[in-house]
Amino acid sequence: RSEGAITFDPDVTAEVRPGYWGQLRVGAIFVENRYTEWHNYWPHHTLRNLWRLSHHVHPMRLRMEFLNAARNQEKYAGDPLAPAAYAPEALFAMVMMSSPLAWFEMSNAPAGYVGRIGELVRVWKAHREQIFSSSIVPVGDEPDGYSWSGFVTSRPAGDLYAVAYRPLGEQSVFSIDLPRKNPRSAAWLHGEGRATIDSGRLVVEVDRPLGYAFVRVGF
Repeated sequence: RSEGAITFDPDVTAEVRPGYWGQLRVGAIFVENRYTEWHNYWPHHTLRNLWRLSHHVHPMRLRMEFLNAARNQEKYAGDPLAPAAYAPEALFAMVMMSSPLAWFEMSNAPAGYVGRIGELVRVWKAHREQIFSSSIVPVGDEPDGYSWSGFVTSRPAGDLYAVAYRPLGEQSVFSIDLPRKNPRSAAWLHGEGRATIDSGRLVVEVDRPLGYAFVRVGF
């Protein structure tokens, strides 16, 4: 009766629940239900789930969460991949090729936390329509916190977009094969680093471990 005005997000967190295996026509699919209280949220695990599923389902149809990493830090003491090891905006960057969900009480976030995320969100919104009207292809290695990974959009004409995630370690440069030949330029959109085109490949350099690059590739 709503004439399409209601969207349902099926929750496929656990057990046998229809979602990408049975209800593909239902709205975005809520993939995870993770909490720092339960010590079961790691950003690289969420990224791994998105990266693996994106081989089969358009990432726009996957509802992926990011949390307030300032909470429950004591539960991750000594963990180099703890949520708090990432900048707030990096947590959003890891799910922005999906349908992202801030899975926390915004009013209880530390001062400046939402503002830092908001800077990237504003840039992302300006390019979101072009990103989601394209295919989105996973690149790099399966995310494990210690290897480069990311996503590249693919379409027959127009600019392409790429997001790359720097892991722990000293390797700051990542080279990405693009879906089309003869790219002309690489425009840095957000993150800390720089991007260039070299021999038809996109090369990004991210200044800090666990940082990211958000780039538009011109043709």
